[in-house]
Amino acid sequence: MDGDRHVADAVRSVAVVPMPAEIDIANATRLAVELDASIKPGVKTLVIDMTHTTFCDSLGVRVIARTRRRAEAEGVDLRLVAGRPQVLRILAATGLDVTVPVYPQLGHALCAGNNLGAKTGTPGES
Repeated sequence: MDGDRHVADAVRSVAVVPMPAEIDIANATRLAVELDASIKPGVKTLVIDMTHTTFCDSLGVRVIARTRRRAEAEGVDLRLVAGRPQVLRILAATGLDVTVPVYPQLGHALCAGNNLGAKTGTPGES
């Protein structure tokens, strides 16, 4: 039974926040509030899941950058999930793919230990 409690504690220590198809002026503020709320006591890892995101404007990038700074200040490991080329391009153009580990699938981000297996760099690089 004690092992079950440790598994539950590990699951609670990870917050996954799914992002919408488009991140822009219409929803950036709401997403910032949602991401801020996910950084709370007990959370060790925050995964921003951009699996279904096809568009992210400069406000979306600012929200992610702000979340990165807050996560770092709180000792939370921030990870991004993104696989669509247009999202990977904006992450690369802004340097977010260098400051935040980017994974191609949610499972990879959840299983990564100490950021091993992170996919960083520009789209198309190995």
